[in-house]
Amino acid sequence: MSGNRAAIVTTILLALAQPVAAGNLNAVFGYRTLDTEVWKPMDGHQAIGFDYEHALRAFHVTVGLYISASSDEDREGSLNYAMNIAELSFGLKKLWKAGARTRPYLGGGISWVWNSHFEIDPIRPEYVINDSSVGYFLNGGVLWRVRSRCNVGIDVRVLRGANVTFTQREGSLDYEQVGILAGFNWGRDRDR
Repeated sequence: MSGNRAAIVTTILLALAQPVAAGNLNAVFGYRTLDTEVWKPMDGHQAIGFDYEHALRAFHVTVGLYISASSDEDREGSLNYAMNIAELSFGLKKLWKAGARTRPYLGGGISWVWNSHFEIDPIRPEYVINDSSVGYFLNGGVLWRVRSRCNVGIDVRVLRGANVTFTQREGSLDYEQVGILAGFNWGRDRDR
């Protein structure tokens, strides 16, 4: 496994070492749905993320880093529940020009996901479950250039392969997310 980590770190460092000729930085606001059978009543999360990417001109793709967090709280009977998820993703994205300002895109990569699940019962003490996992993500959407340097868009994202262990059983952190994005871009338009 250490060889895989070294390869991933080397790839990230080489990608980030290239001069940044063009790129995007967007905030993503979304709604995330997790597996209802495992996480009910905390299966619907509000999510916020930041998506940074820059163009790799030689390959006509962008390399990106995505950081996000989501949470949900609910009550079922006398139990209070809270759940938080943090995610760090690294991947590639291909943007196409579909007009002067329209950029559809597809992307994918690796995600590291951390989960904290809290259960508070008035009769017994609080317990906390923390675990992390690695999975993969796919995303796609449409980005519109508003003016010369502003972006708005729609983003759809799925995470698969992320499993955590809690209370002697395993659960999936896989999700589907739909969101809107807003941000800015820089550099020469032909480079992205």
